[in-house]
Amino acid sequence: MKNMLNKALFSANLVKNKIFRTRAPLYISYLVNHSCNMRCAYCYGTFYDRDEYVMTTVETCAMIDDLSRLGMRRLCLIGGEPLLREDIKDIVLYARKKNVECVLNTNGLLVEKNLDWLNNLNHLYISFDGDEKGHELNRGKNTFRKVLDAIIAASARKIPLGIVTVITKNNLDSIDYLVDLSQQYKFNLNFFNLISQESTAGRQAVRILPSNEEYKDVFRRIKNAKAEGANITYSMKALDFTLRWKDYTKERLIAEPDFKYPKCYAGIYYCVIDANGDVFPCPVLMDRTKPAPNVLRDGTRTAWERTVNTNCKTCCFTCYLDLNMFFGLDVATITGHLKEKLRE
Repeated sequence: MKNMLNKALFSANLVKNKIFRTRAPLYISYLVNHSCNMRCAYCYGTFYDRDEYVMTTVETCAMIDDLSRLGMRRLCLIGGEPLLREDIKDIVLYARKKNVECVLNTNGLLVEKNLDWLNNLNHLYISFDGDEKGHELNRGKNTFRKVLDAIIAASARKIPLGIVTVITKNNLDSIDYLVDLSQQYKFNLNFFNLISQESTAGRQAVRILPSNEEYKDVFRRIKNAKAEGANITYSMKALDFTLRWKDYTKERLIAEPDFKYPKCYAGIYYCVIDANGDVFPCPVLMDRTKPAPNVLRDGTRTAWERTVNTNCKTCCFTCYLDLNMFFGLDVATITGHLKEKLRE
């Protein structure tokens, strides 16, 4: 019920900004660090090999204050690996005191050590890439059992739980396994295409990028599973748009597409903030819109005001297609999300 209320408040704020035609950072993804204790085959950020400034606890809380005043309703904590940050609990509790919906994405390795406070989150997302073979080809040897144990432990604590699965050539046959597991441990499923082949680091993942035919086949199976009642987050419309994509090696389009697509609201209602305070319209555009505005150098309000998506029409990523339809007030998408919250 708590998550249902948060979604309703989020929707109300969105409608208000739509009516008055104002921009607001309703949804923020914040990379809390650049450290990571995994070496995933598809990582486009090389977080384990970055050496940039990371905002302090005081600077982070001040930024949360500013963003809250500007209209932030949802804060998604990502990394790197957020649970490697010693003050991550303090950041979560501070955001919750501001009445901001707070979710966290983790690779799962440190979940069991933090179970005593993770129920303060509105949602915990654990990266899990399918059966043992597929998961470990993607995310490293001897990680499957540890992450599965984290999922089981979080589920036992009744922490609102979601699983994030990146689709590669390695785990195309894991959809049924994940659907069955989601029914057993009561979590929602979030399937991601590979991101980002445009970055220097991400190009190493091209070797495990599914072919166009493989992508279309797996998204058809995901869509069919949802139609049969699987707890898959994304709307049918978002899955249809993903299936309509012509070439998955071209992850975004700058020119006007020759097909119908949802308007992109990156830089209008959401953005991503790097650990050093740089602000980008979305993760797909990170490091491709530099020099970026920075919350420490420019101030949070000015950094947000300067964050504008000027060179991207749409992309093939189901998560962002779904988010953009929600921001576009697509009735079916909003209704679907509210139903998912009721199921939780």
